[in-house]
Amino acid sequence: MSSPVLDFTTISFPTDSLTVKQIRHHRLGLEKPVPHAVGSGSFDPIHRRRNLELVLGNTLDCEREIADRAFHQRLQAELPEHLKREDWEWDEEREVLIREYIDWGLAKGERHGKQLIRDIEAQATAQADIAMGKKPSGPVPGS
Repeated sequence: MSSPVLDFTTISFPTDSLTVKQIRHHRLGLEKPVPHAVGSGSFDPIHRRRNLELVLGNTLDCEREIADRAFHQRLQAELPEHLKREDWEWDEEREVLIREYIDWGLAKGERHGKQLIRDIEAQATAQADIAMGKKPSGPVPGS
């Protein structure tokens, strides 16, 4: 029997609510020059904007990793290599994600940012519960 796999497509991530307009105005620098980005490798001089992967990629990766870790922990399964970190490293990742949520306007403050992360974890653990044949303890993703 194969190990259960987290279905990221059913999780509602906070960044799902970002619009192209928000991204454009907030970070890409399409409307105005981004002096600190020019020459840094993150600025595309031809299109006069910053690289979207560099602007948003880390935030998206953090969300997925937090969900994946919660899923594996609920299953009491060994963490995949890419998730094996010290607790303090996870704390730092959460802090970075909270700051990103605030910066993007997705969270009103630190407490709200922490709640958004708990919501991600709850959806992931609900998937793990279902995979183990248990009644989900949190919100069921996709419902």
